[in-house]
Amino acid sequence: KNVDTPDEYFIEQISQKAPLSIAPIKHEYSYTGKLTVTDRDVPARMTVRFPLSVAGSAKFVVFMTDYDTYAGVFSCQKIPFGHRQSATLLSRTRDLDKIYVDK
Repeated sequence: KNVDTPDEYFIEQISQKAPLSIAPIKHEYSYTGKLTVTDRDVPARMTVRFPLSVAGSAKFVVFMTDYDTYAGVFSCQKIPFGHRQSATLLSRTRDLDKIYVDK
């Protein structure tokens, strides 16, 4: 959480890529973005911006969470020829148990 502005949070995205070769090369990248609560009356609605994103910011809504283990978010991002929509499961651990994925 950003202590200077109470409606802003920092988020780290860690992505793993499939190995491109047999060599023991780390295929993982990580970067930090900023979440902003856009409506204090509906705190599940947020905007996220990652510094290197060429598409700019994305709006999203938290549609399901248990507040301890996971969250499900739906995002919509305006792109030059329409909108990109996606649903994502966020986890506080590297691996999310199947019972949460099945929900």
